[in-house]
Amino acid sequence: MSLLQIKQIEKSKGNTIIFPKIDLDIHKEEIIAIQCNNEVGKQLIMMMIGETSLSNGEVLLEGLPLNHHFKSLSNRVGLFLLDEAMYERLTPREYLNFLKRLYDVNVEIDSLLQKVGLAEKVKTKISKLSYSEKKRIQLARVILHQPDLIVMEEPDQNIDIESKIIMQRVLEEFKGQGKSVLITTNNFESAITMTNTVYRLNEEGLKKIDVIDEEKGVCIPFQ
Repeated sequence: MSLLQIKQIEKSKGNTIIFPKIDLDIHKEEIIAIQCNNEVGKQLIMMMIGETSLSNGEVLLEGLPLNHHFKSLSNRVGLFLLDEAMYERLTPREYLNFLKRLYDVNVEIDSLLQKVGLAEKVKTKISKLSYSEKKRIQLARVILHQPDLIVMEEPDQNIDIESKIIMQRVLEEFKGQGKSVLITTNNFESAITMTNTVYRLNEEGLKKIDVIDEEKGVCIPFQ
């Protein structure tokens, strides 16, 4: 059984079709990237979590309608959005400890900060960190409660090389724990550095792309 099923959902604006009805199954231990423009990616995620209503289709998390029950299922989903507010007056350790209590999970915060390359910034106010470092804290927040699925919007946009490498490593480890990741990104190179399973979503629909080069440098779309 699929962990996540997107079944026959579509998006239009007035008489304009943003994307037609699409279907997608995501299984455990799978990272899937969808290359699309920023607005399409945002709309898709908002539809999945119920912030935008569906006129057709459904989104199921192991058979449960995610878009209708996202609040009750949020402990199983980690949401990594492009624009996210944090308590910037706190340090990374204080912020993650606050979330640890909120989620009521048993996790070693300093080990988590080590994993995302912020061991030397535990006492620095978040407001004093670089944009890339803030995105690493966001990554730590997303995996803190060990969800079954992470949904990410433009995860590596405008971040430095070190942060990209850390993000790729953390996501691969997360996948190896039997988890799944769905990424939306406008950048095709970002998609193929994250995973070999890449789709393109536009007004023509959802089409899988065959990533054939071992170094993820050459791609040929399916005809």
